[in-house]
Amino acid sequence: MLFEISMASNLPLASVGYGLNPFAQSLPFRNPQFSRIWFAGLLSQTGSSLSRMALILWLAGEYGVSMAGALILCETLPGTLTSLVSGAVADRFDKKWLMAGSDLARFLALLVAIRWPKPVAIFGMMVFYSVANSFFQPARSAAVPLVVKNADLTRANSLDQGASTAVLIAGPYAGALLLYSVGLRAALAIDAVTFLLSALLLLPVTIPRVQHSKNQPVINEIREGWIYLWNHPVALDVALLVEFSVLCVSLWTPLAPAFAKSFLHSTPSMVGLQMGLFGVGGIVGAMAAPAAMARWGKGKLLTGLLVAEA
Repeated sequence: MLFEISMASNLPLASVGYGLNPFAQSLPFRNPQFSRIWFAGLLSQTGSSLSRMALILWLAGEYGVSMAGALILCETLPGTLTSLVSGAVADRFDKKWLMAGSDLARFLALLVAIRWPKPVAIFGMMVFYSVANSFFQPARSAAVPLVVKNADLTRANSLDQGASTAVLIAGPYAGALLLYSVGLRAALAIDAVTFLLSALLLLPVTIPRVQHSKNQPVINEIREGWIYLWNHPVALDVALLVEFSVLCVSLWTPLAPAFAKSFLHSTPSMVGLQMGLFGVGGIVGAMAAPAAMARWGKGKLLTGLLVAEA
């Protein structure tokens, strides 16, 4: 209710019911621009987490693990390719419209999958989703520093990361429960509604435009970024290591339903619980990271963690 009053009156969230509102002490939430961006991201991430888990379990159950693997491929590969240009595009164009347009594009793609819940439509929807998400995330990351004061930026980033981690914990298990209680179409419909609400929340946001000092084509900026990586081996190595780490996790995801059924002899909802533990690990890692880096240094710690993951 407080959120509805705040959005309707265009007041900062913390100014409504100050002292009762749990976000009242979080300075970034006194900024209505950040509040809208944060809640929009929370909505879309929650819906995506629910539908992703539901789709993985549904495809694995109906068509086998290989189809769930194909879904993960459609989710990661297109966005990885378009991310080569999405960052430069996000720097050049209005970030609000990039985010809202991405939400609306994913909303329409989900409507197609809801109408025709078949593998071809679902894979096409996921490709569309992957591309749209590759533009949404850079635009959102670039928008936050433009609407939040420098003094509040660290806290804003912490709130942003906290929301992502919470969704990562609860979303997969909730998605599994939704699939077996209300069905695939209902789970996808919830995701579609979250994208629509996210787009509507973003429409009143005003994000300052950044003027580029260099008037050059976007392709030149992309080339400069790759040249930078090539000329800085440490940055290139870290980028490649992160990509391989993500690849390993992506390979595990479609195998999880078969693992839960064949080896754990458990219900498919166990897969949601397994994936939710990634979020728990993220919280533990975030709490332990500062002390660990201070003791061992970034290089040794990163190497040890990658070996441990392997």
